[in-house]
Amino acid sequence: MTNPDYDREVDPEAPNESRAMSLRLVGSNKRVLEFGCATGRVTAALANRGCRVTALDIDAAAAERARPHAEDIVVVDLDEDDFEAKLAGQRWEVALFGDVLEHLRDPLRVLRATRHLLDAQGTIVVSAPNVAHADVRLALLGGEFPYSSSGLLDRTHLRFFTLRSLIQLLEDAGYLVVDVLRVVIPIFTSEIARRREEVPPAVVENVLADPEAESYQYVVRAVVDSGDTTIRDLGERCLRLETALHDEKVRYAREVDRARARTNELEAELRAIKSGRLMRCSALIRRVQRSISKST
Repeated sequence: MTNPDYDREVDPEAPNESRAMSLRLVGSNKRVLEFGCATGRVTAALANRGCRVTALDIDAAAAERARPHAEDIVVVDLDEDDFEAKLAGQRWEVALFGDVLEHLRDPLRVLRATRHLLDAQGTIVVSAPNVAHADVRLALLGGEFPYSSSGLLDRTHLRFFTLRSLIQLLEDAGYLVVDVLRVVIPIFTSEIARRREEVPPAVVENVLADPEAESYQYVVRAVVDSGDTTIRDLGERCLRLETALHDEKVRYAREVDRARARTNELEAELRAIKSGRLMRCSALIRRVQRSISKST
């Protein structure tokens, strides 16, 4: 049965949503091989951008709902079926895996097979949750690994990824990662979050020392590794620069948060001092008034 989360309308302009990010990385007017189309929400959004989509899904009933938006529908179990043989003789510019790899027993095999279905200049776009999100780390520190119906620890997940392991998987499959986007969910706000008061502040600070701690989901784009060392060097440089930029943005944001918190503390302290002074002045005035009243 299709997860209800995948049957939500897609807002292509959403700033912090994985499907919108995937659309931006896929682009417009492309031949797209979409893995895990579900009921076709992303399929429709791709078609609206001029893309010609071949959509695959394990759920025949869900895939049928995607049919009006796709050039072709293929019902296939990626863990069991030879989908490469079913699609033999065809080529696509982009392969899209939206929250699919974590549900597969052998995602490496699937990614390697997909490489043979792409043009020489083909790209692959993948989204996957970050198992190293701060809320997962804090849950583990509390001795818990709380599976849920969706999200970071969806109980149907068979594989779990960090950014590093996701990149490594794609490289092992013959791709070079050139773009990394992040869905950011702050600590203590995900579906598995512990209560802030349960966690010592020093532990929170330690967890947030990792710039990726609040990355909830990764959306990456990779190109087929042709063996060209120049392209590989450029791809690795892009990834390093992109990661460094992300880390600096996170550090700056956290410094701003700390400065804002300190400002609030100082303002509260100043208000307390002023309030105390006013109270003392009022008491002094009342004493003077009583003294004057007695003398008259």
